[in-house]
Amino acid sequence: MNKIKYALAFSSLINFSYGNQKSIIVGTNINYIKSNSKKLNFYTKNNDDENGSKNINLNQSHFCPGLILGYNQKNSKFMFEGLYEYTDDQLKKRKNADTITYYDPSDGENEVLSKNSTFQVLHKDTHALSFKYGYEFLSNTCFYLKAALLFSQFKIKFEKYGITQSKHQYGFAPGIGMEYAINNQFNVRAEYNYRMYRKIRTPETKFDKTIVNFNYTTTIKPREHHFGLSLVYKFNLSK
Repeated sequence: MNKIKYALAFSSLINFSYGNQKSIIVGTNINYIKSNSKKLNFYTKNNDDENGSKNINLNQSHFCPGLILGYNQKNSKFMFEGLYEYTDDQLKKRKNADTITYYDPSDGENEVLSKNSTFQVLHKDTHALSFKYGYEFLSNTCFYLKAALLFSQFKIKFEKYGITQSKHQYGFAPGIGMEYAINNQFNVRAEYNYRMYRKIRTPETKFDKTIVNFNYTTTIKPREHHFGLSLVYKFNLSK
């Protein structure tokens, strides 16, 4: 008898084809994004060996709006959701005291090439395909886990040395959240996601010195803490 109970419980957990509530959802949200990105500078001499690198934090935070569109299906206390989410990030990260040095073999010391030059990274927008799996542990209150595939546009500027690069990059964001149903149509959600993107590397820029020639490149590691508060409306499809 216990085996039958466990089998039925497991079936309800993984099988949504018999869900008793199906709906299309639309919503809007306000997001707080805290950038935790890193910038690594690489200096190569004579197009050969790496001369040195340093790690610079590009921390900045801001608020931005977003939109939600998706499909929701609920079976008893379990909930599954597939979403398309858009966030208008427009995030600017600046470092106004970036000093570039190079190794001078004539005296064996590092020489300053550029001081207090402005480096800028712009995060323009984010498109996400998200999947949520939740459990209603209290009446009208659901806890859920979330995973999202990200597609974002970044723009890198280092104007003093003519470095400008626009790049679309993929990423991944695990998350957790809580949802409260105000009524049968409206609910509010609060969630946290950690965005991780692939590295972005700028094109090589050549510097010609009287003693040594070398290239300068920069690698960006985009990382962001994302907090969201959403208002969602459900169009019920179930009869």
